Amino acid sequence: MLSETQTDQSPDRSRDYKQHLRVGGFRVDPGALVVQSGDDTVRLKPKAMAVLLELARQPGITVSREELLDRVWESTYITPGVVGHAITALRRAFGDQLEQPAYIETIPRIGYRLIAPVERIGSTHPVEGSTDQPPPVPGGNEPGIDQLPSQEHVRAARTPWRVALLVLAATTILLAMFTAAWWFARPAPAGGIVKVTDVHRITFATGSENNPRLNAAGDWLVYARTARLGARPELTLQSAYGTEPILLAQGDHAERPAWSPQGRSVAYVWRDQKRCEIRITNIDDRSRQTVAACPKDSVVYLDWSSNDDHLMAYTAVEPAQTGGARLQLLRDQGGWHPVAFDYERGANNLDLYPRFSPDGRRIAFRRGSNPSSDIYLVSVNGGRVERLTEVRSTITGFDWLPDSSGLVFASDHDGRQELYSVALADHTVRPLDLVDASSPDIAAHAWRMSFQMEDWRSTLTEVPLHAGAEPRPLAPSSGRDQAAALSPDGRRVVFVSDRDGSSQLWSLDRSSGKTERLTDHPGVRVDMPTISPDGQRVMYTTRSRGHQELWEYRFSDEVRRRISAIPMSLRNAIYAGDGRSLWYVAWQGKRWALYRCERGSADQACNGKETPLSALRVERSRLAGVDVLVLASTVTAGGLEIVTEQGLRSLRDVTLPPNDRWTVVDDAVWSLHATDAPDDDDIALNSTSLLDGTTRELARLSGLRPLGLTPFQATPDRKSLVLPTVTANSSDVGFARLVDPAAR
Repeated sequence: MLSETQTDQSPDRSRDYKQHLRVGGFRVDPGALVVQSGDDTVRLKPKAMAVLLELARQPGITVSREELLDRVWESTYITPGVVGHAITALRRAFGDQLEQPAYIETIPRIGYRLIAPVERIGSTHPVEGSTDQPPPVPGGNEPGIDQLPSQEHVRAARTPWRVALLVLAATTILLAMFTAAWWFARPAPAGGIVKVTDVHRITFATGSENNPRLNAAGDWLVYARTARLGARPELTLQSAYGTEPILLAQGDHAERPAWSPQGRSVAYVWRDQKRCEIRITNIDDRSRQTVAACPKDSVVYLDWSSNDDHLMAYTAVEPAQTGGARLQLLRDQGGWHPVAFDYERGANNLDLYPRFSPDGRRIAFRRGSNPSSDIYLVSVNGGRVERLTEVRSTITGFDWLPDSSGLVFASDHDGRQELYSVALADHTVRPLDLVDASSPDIAAHAWRMSFQMEDWRSTLTEVPLHAGAEPRPLAPSSGRDQAAALSPDGRRVVFVSDRDGSSQLWSLDRSSGKTERLTDHPGVRVDMPTISPDGQRVMYTTRSRGHQELWEYRFSDEVRRRISAIPMSLRNAIYAGDGRSLWYVAWQGKRWALYRCERGSADQACNGKETPLSALRVERSRLAGVDVLVLASTVTAGGLEIVTEQGLRSLRDVTLPPNDRWTVVDDAVWSLHATDAPDDDDIALNSTSLLDGTTRELARLSGLRPLGLTPFQATPDRKSLVLPTVTANSSDVGFARLVDPAAR
């Protein structure tokens, strides 16, 4: 349980990131992850900086690899090689030599020591060029809960600069405070090119911090903190200057917070095993109230109007929901109640993640399910909808610029997860050069941004289904192992991983444990591997700039070739019964449609032909000697339609409990489901017959944390599952200043 002064029982190292160092001839800013020498600046990854701080704690003293692994990575499934990678990054930053070191010396078979002189040159020192200063706090060095900005403070941030200058002349303290407020509050001209400066990390505790939200003035934020994997997220308050976190709504499971316009209350999503609610907590007296109920297993996206304390917007989507999610409004009329909101949409549109514009006139939202979604705009009065982006990709958060001239969003449409800006004037999308970032949130009245610094790890795991057996990692690494495919004989696993720094296809020999990289695609995202029925080839997708292609790799001669270019959003692709041709599901402009891509031989390319059938996913099976396709319904959550592969004749419908984690095994569908047991770790593995629709439980799994909505594989003997699982999550909150050059 968090307290107001200490987040957990681990040593508090957060202050290390607020104190600049001089290491030899270099200046080190840990909070900004920067090493500087003159005009040269090198930005380190968080783990490399953490290693440097551990070495700098005792200059000249050898720190073992085991100590560094334990203090920095804190993960069971990390290979010792990650320490060497971090040391290499530090040597590059310092221009150091392994043979004749002046900064970091390797002690063979033991560890490393920092041999350069280290000087601590002050705490809470501002980043070079930054105008940020901590807010003045009466009687103390760090703001407490009673020093949160009041409504009057927010109004002051909007005071015209000439009036502000008269006030600023009163005292030196007020001068510093209001100069910073004026700089960040002044509007930027519409249509300018947004740039990011003064990027630094402002949370440092173990565990993960997610979904940060800034108040209107940009000097306080709330976020959901999870102390460890599997723990419940807790609502946490912190100043944007890196003060100690304060626990709000103590005891509540809290997700996806949102500030009220006046900055005195925070709405969030609360849930337990049987209920889901939207709640509000008051930051002054910690009182709480329930606003509305939400479906038990739903994912709820929430926002509070920027200028109306009595208006909220939210969406709720249930597992495997295929359509029908719409924006909903709540209004406080002596109690919070739903209000009618009519806007342009189809019956099956999946509309999520509402965000009010700072001027309160429009709502931005995400239409479509990941990995094929875009951002749309609608008036708060409803009516016509405007499409803002054409990226057709995974979008993991967005927010408006303070002048309502555009948005910043997180996407992987260019092959990797990063932040982009998009202007309303011309819909131009530009990268902001912030990689591994998501959930951007921008202050309504200040050009300041918080975002989630993604730092999680996953590994390929084999999960035995008999009682008492423990899951085992198949190919441990310091990277992220994701989608996986199993060969028909079970000897080979092909999976996607970024373990060497880029998203590529890898192969694992299950008997020897040997891994090898199969592809080398620069600047794209590799995904969705599927092994051919004969086990000789693997099909996969690449994605870059919203463009997708199907590729195939042949194991015998290590040749890869492009099969087909798909100019639309692709859900999944499989081999047809002949082992050469393909079936895939893609967006054709108005619906998710099933396509067939016929090939006369395995060496040919092909062009997909649309069929009359709609689907969200396609898989194959064989029932009573007949080859069939199993199609996920676009209308019914959990609905499956079974059709013959030849002729596409409908045979029957089967309904699963709503779920995305399922796979076809023989004549059944296996699916993973959270249970209602008190232990949050319990997951049930169910089997639903494709012949008669009956469902039975195969196993009860504990401590399993599957990665996202990634499907799993069953081994040929049906005794184990193979799937990626999350092994560590140390995501932090980053902070940055947004600058439009035209405003200078």
